[in-house]
Amino acid sequence: MGLIAESFIDIKPDPALLDANFDGYKLSLDPFPIYSYPLEVPVRELQTSNIQYGFEHIKLFSDINYLTYDPHASDSGHRRFVTVLQDLHLCLITFDIQTKKFSVSNNHTVITIPHDEEEIQDRYPITISFPNANHAFVSNGFGRLTMYITGDRHNAAAWEECLSVEPLIVDGKVSSFIIIESRYMENKFDVLLRSVVSSNKSSNQGNFSNKIVWLTVIREVEKMKITEIRSIICTGHTEMVTFDKLPESLIVVSTGDLSFCLNGANISDTADHEMKKEYGVEAAKPTKKRYAWSQTGTDVTAVFTCDETISKKDVSLSLSATSIHFSVKGIILIGGILGGSVDPASSTYTIDDNKLELFLAKSEGGLTNWSELVLSDDQGVYEIDPESLSITSEILERFTSESQALSNGGVDQNFNIEQMEDCDISTDDICKIRWLNCASQKLEYESDITTHNILFSVYLDFGPRFLCIRMDVDGILWKFTEESRKVQHHATFNAFGYVQASKTQRKFSTCPADCSYAVIVEGKRHAFIYWQPSTITSDLRNRKTGRRVAGVAKQQLISLSKSSEFCDANAVTENIAGIHADNEFLFILTTTDIFAVLLKDPQL
Repeated sequence: MGLIAESFIDIKPDPALLDANFDGYKLSLDPFPIYSYPLEVPVRELQTSNIQYGFEHIKLFSDINYLTYDPHASDSGHRRFVTVLQDLHLCLITFDIQTKKFSVSNNHTVITIPHDEEEIQDRYPITISFPNANHAFVSNGFGRLTMYITGDRHNAAAWEECLSVEPLIVDGKVSSFIIIESRYMENKFDVLLRSVVSSNKSSNQGNFSNKIVWLTVIREVEKMKITEIRSIICTGHTEMVTFDKLPESLIVVSTGDLSFCLNGANISDTADHEMKKEYGVEAAKPTKKRYAWSQTGTDVTAVFTCDETISKKDVSLSLSATSIHFSVKGIILIGGILGGSVDPASSTYTIDDNKLELFLAKSEGGLTNWSELVLSDDQGVYEIDPESLSITSEILERFTSESQALSNGGVDQNFNIEQMEDCDISTDDICKIRWLNCASQKLEYESDITTHNILFSVYLDFGPRFLCIRMDVDGILWKFTEESRKVQHHATFNAFGYVQASKTQRKFSTCPADCSYAVIVEGKRHAFIYWQPSTITSDLRNRKTGRRVAGVAKQQLISLSKSSEFCDANAVTENIAGIHADNEFLFILTTTDIFAVLLKDPQL
């Protein structure tokens, strides 16, 4: 029973970090000092090819941040970045916090790409990741992963290649990928790769899926060597993949199913099947049905008969909008993904001696019928509700006649599931945070966040990415921990979920390590800063309500401009290619310039 509590994580915000009296943001017109530096060669920005037309392709390309922050080489006085220029040189960017000046230099390293790059359709932007202070991983976007010994990156030394491989081979062809992240721990390097691959034709979750590849690299006799390759196929939409606190498990935020791959072959261990194996629900197929269930247009009822009299303390019910775990005295009656969505607040159960009746209120309403109580669960028997059958028959009679009666040979199917595009997938698809142990190929924990929009994810330390999701109107930033609850409410950005929904031109969203503000950056020129409320010492009151105002939250607009040869300010027209939010500065990379916006002076 203890394992059940750990395996299904219920995400609940910390009330102490919520502000029920938030009055909104006050527009401030105070200007920000902006420091810029032109690049000699434009940034290499890549667009999708003719065969990369799926939603997953578009999302992967649009999410790429071309300004790679180097946390290992940065210190209290300097911020260091790297980007790739159109001439395929690595561009090293350093910003001095004290003098507020940039220094930009081209590294001697040149990224190698195929000579016939224009003819290759399966390609991605070049991506870079720093696992520690002395090494770097680079993907050339055409299927080659290169590892470098960088030396001391404070001195911009030449990088020395120590490993170059093509780890993704599909049907005998090299498959391209991007680097998600890399980690160095216990004398080994772990790196995550991501690629978009074609789905099975029978898939009902779009034409494309994401393939996640986890490589482990070690030094063996003065030589780098790949020792392990693990792969996962993610159907549906993939929002985030990151290493757990210790690189023994992956944290995946996605819709759809997950399946492990071994030597290129899928292992049919989907997330739900793994969870059921974990609890021993399907150790053997039951010969006797455990329950009977029925439904009406508004609710679903399941009746269980126990061997002995039970009381309320014997029953445990864990229910979300799309999943359920229902047990008696530690024995699971049903568990998994529901056949439809429900309203947990209106759902309940009743006990009558040894009979247990579960009542689930449908959230859709109307005549939406479920085909299963719990997906892939064959332990129950369905009993048709007489009232529902009568209503359904009456409705069918209005639209059918003898000439229109369906027959096996005369059905004109006007929808083919293979014609469905990725963007046609419902936004209400089940979305979960899942903790996967790739060594045992088990799903260790999961949390259902279907009803919460994902706002952004960000690296704030050397651990897993932080995840910001919308809960009510706020943006709640979650930190992944090693504790039993697995996630911790780290910070709240008031009304940020509501604000971001209105920004139709948004390209990036992020926050700094101190969470003092959240920022939305558009594709060109503009960025919007939303500050945490600042405390007011004077007695300020709302004129309408008379309530005392404890703090004021400001919003500010950044409009990028740069000086022309005539010393006047011209608006920036180039695309914004990357960003990094620092506690005091916001760094913005366009295709031709790097900007540092001073948000708050660290010396004050």
